[in-house]
Amino acid sequence: MNSAKTVAAGSEKAVFNSVRATYPGGVSINKTGYVNADGIIPAGTLIGRPDPTTGLSKVVVITPGTPDTYDVEPLGLLYKTIKLTDDFPFGGVVTDGDVKEHCLPDAEKAGAAGIHKTIPTLIMSI
Repeated sequence: MNSAKTVAAGSEKAVFNSVRATYPGGVSINKTGYVNADGIIPAGTLIGRPDPTTGLSKVVVITPGTPDTYDVEPLGLLYKTIKLTDDFPFGGVVTDGDVKEHCLPDAEKAGAAGIHKTIPTLIMSI
């Protein structure tokens, strides 16, 4: 006899009103040093350009200031939430689009103006 399993269901926030361009082929993300209690990298997280030696991208650490600073050069925002179960999670990165600022993760929401200055093709809206 089969037994039923209980699983969590739901949907994620729609972070983008529209997407005009993504980084071709997506990126593999080096999750070393990244911590999230939910075991995910949420949609809208700022992702850095791939490292030229490893080919891996990483989650950008935003240091608030005037202007904000980043530990690596930003590429764009993660298109969909991804789980941290793989060694190198893979995701699409939006480089041009209309972003719902209120749906971004907290660090990106606080640094939205700086992100727009760094990547002017990401238009922030309320």
